[in-house]
Amino acid sequence: MLEQTDLKESLSYLIEQGGRRQDLAHELADERKTPIVFELNGQPVTTRKFERFLEPEPTAISVTTLSGLVSYVKSNPDGLDLEKVLCHVVSPTKVILRSKLTGPYLQRPRYIEAEASTLPDITFGRYMETEAFNIMLLSSFVPSEHRAAVLKVTGNVEAGVAAKTADDGVTQEVVLRAGINRKEHSELPSPIVLQPYRTFPEVEQPASAFLLRLKQVNNDGQPVAAFTLFEADGGAWRGLAMASIKGYLETAGLGVKVIA
Repeated sequence: MLEQTDLKESLSYLIEQGGRRQDLAHELADERKTPIVFELNGQPVTTRKFERFLEPEPTAISVTTLSGLVSYVKSNPDGLDLEKVLCHVVSPTKVILRSKLTGPYLQRPRYIEAEASTLPDITFGRYMETEAFNIMLLSSFVPSEHRAAVLKVTGNVEAGVAAKTADDGVTQEVVLRAGINRKEHSELPSPIVLQPYRTFPEVEQPASAFLLRLKQVNNDGQPVAAFTLFEADGGAWRGLAMASIKGYLETAGLGVKVIA
């Protein structure tokens, strides 16, 4: 049986060892907070995440037309080495002039960015009353035979007129009932091919397929006709627009590689 003195010594030893373990744990934690930096394949590597100090990059110039980008490249006011430059067609509304891979972190600095930011706001898939729909067609679509055919149909619709459509995938028949004894029939190609303003004005606006639909809606308790267009090309117009932009830039003879 342990004497009281031995018991006290044993407890003191255990307490002392516990304190040492805590001190050791704190030391190890402090060491983990201090990153170790070394080199691997010529690049600095650390045991902890750190922010890299990237090479300084120029502030990109912003323009709203392709002609502005072409003018910049041809005049080359910043003395760029055009053999080390890429013209990247990002989307139907954005083109960026970038450097090729440069620096230890393989950056691609931007020099100028063209963005078609003045395009009209076109709404698809949402029903609009006749006047607003016609204004959208006239102001936001390239004049064409199909646009004129749509306007002929929408222009004959009046408030309170019952409208019905029949679509067989080739033509769309629109029946407008203005009274008991009179019916007016209008046939439209189905789908309709239209050219909305959706890319830079310097290139041809891509044509794509649409479905025209109409129904009656209530406006302050009064029945009125409403129209909408549904896109029916699966987004193929985007590829056409980007190809047109690429062709425009290559024809301009900029002396840079154009990718799209």
